[in-house]
Amino acid sequence: MVSSSFHSLQSPKVLAAKKYTDDPMFRRFKKQLFHTAMSRILSSLKAGMTVPQVMKCPDGHFRCAIFGIGPYIADYLEQVLISGIVQNWCGGCIALPDNLDAGGPPRTAELMRALIEELQAGAAWDEWGIDVNIMPFTEDFPCADICQLLAPDILHQLVKGSFKDHLVEWVGAKERMMDIDRCIAAAPPFPGLRRFPDGRGFLQWTGDDSKALMKAAFWFTYLPLRGTWYIPQDIMQTLWAFLEFCYIVQQNVITDDTLKDLRNALEHFHHYREVFRDVGVRIEGFSLPRQHSLVHYEALIRLFGLQTSGASQHFDDVEDEDEHAGIIDERPALAHSDVKLARCHARGRARSVPALAIELGIPMLSTLIAQFLYEQLNCKSTPLPAGASHLPVFTVWHQGPAQYDTIFVSTDDTFNGMLSMEIARMLCFFSFIYTNGRTYSCALIHWFDRIADEPDKLTGMWMVRPSFMGNGSKNLSVIHLDSIVRSTHLLPIFGCEQVPRAVNFHNSLDIYRGFYVNRFADYHAFELAS
Repeated sequence: MVSSSFHSLQSPKVLAAKKYTDDPMFRRFKKQLFHTAMSRILSSLKAGMTVPQVMKCPDGHFRCAIFGIGPYIADYLEQVLISGIVQNWCGGCIALPDNLDAGGPPRTAELMRALIEELQAGAAWDEWGIDVNIMPFTEDFPCADICQLLAPDILHQLVKGSFKDHLVEWVGAKERMMDIDRCIAAAPPFPGLRRFPDGRGFLQWTGDDSKALMKAAFWFTYLPLRGTWYIPQDIMQTLWAFLEFCYIVQQNVITDDTLKDLRNALEHFHHYREVFRDVGVRIEGFSLPRQHSLVHYEALIRLFGLQTSGASQHFDDVEDEDEHAGIIDERPALAHSDVKLARCHARGRARSVPALAIELGIPMLSTLIAQFLYEQLNCKSTPLPAGASHLPVFTVWHQGPAQYDTIFVSTDDTFNGMLSMEIARMLCFFSFIYTNGRTYSCALIHWFDRIADEPDKLTGMWMVRPSFMGNGSKNLSVIHLDSIVRSTHLLPIFGCEQVPRAVNFHNSLDIYRGFYVNRFADYHAFELAS
């Protein structure tokens, strides 16, 4: 069977007097109209769901295939509409609305039909969460069970729902969030990551706002205040586990090992979120449909072979490695960048090594280049696979302060993840022609050292600090562009004092001496910095 997925359609807007908006009969009519319209829209597909068609498959063979509907990606309120369930019930299982996480048997279309035939409308509504007046449009199509097809919308269910509306709101008091807002405003820039110059206090949130805040807000809750932590450690563990879950389900390739990590993240999230009940924030518990949807992700991935926001592939782990040859490659190298210098020379900049040394204020530049040449001429380096990344180094950025981004540098390809790389800060891009006639494209960098040999146990992030020589000078090097993996995002480790107002996103990398490697900046960073 070939399955075709689609996102939810908006329910029809029916022009009517405002006085009918809350009328039960009118609301029922709108729901029935929606399902009738959906059935009519998809009616042309019904023939392919009953009569097999000869199709050429990716392996080159021809087979008879029939088509099916699924999955249906929707927010929770839309799931209520399309599945005919009562609000606060789950469309995927028979869990009671006051204790959703206790779980229950799978909800099926066959079960719902049987209950509608046997029970009165009131009993079906109260005891099973079924609205007998709604017939899902999938009843008009073979091999289509709406309860099985329901798939949560990651943006609305997890990012905006569970993260912003639940976890962020549960975190803390107004005065605490004001301090955190100041830290958010001081976060260094990163390509593709929205800045919050005034913190997260704005009136209307968009989906991009919620996703951008999720990439940074986890770190900002881990801040000391007068010698104590802003947030209890169990709350930190809750946020960490939730973000782990969100990033794992959106990986492009998901294996059985990935699903094991997904289960572990979910178990940790359910365990540590009890702190919100202990501190009195959620005395009533966590029977929340959007959070409950997390328990169904693994089954949906196994069923459809994809997650619920974009394309993803799921492969079962097998003993025969050749079966997956050319399909699965989980090496971090897949996220490497293809860094190239501009075709034209920068105007008004140095055109020789001595002049560049004077311009940068680095008298030992010629010595660094000599060390670089020695390594290049005596060691063979293999160029890295290409990817997409921006690595800006600007002495003047839109007539503002200079911007020198941080990067991952490949240093040991015998390891994976952070153990195969070091962190550095870009100071200058340049190229030169050696006596052998070869042009070398280079970068001048300032190295960062790891603070520990493992990630921080509370945040799961690696910690680094700028590296200095014994005489107090910066630990600098010239490296080949091929050794740059991609850009990375560093977040300051704040002390016990409040962030001074003079600190902003332009100078925070220069002021602070310890940083977290933000593995939640994007999905490449999540895999690389694990």
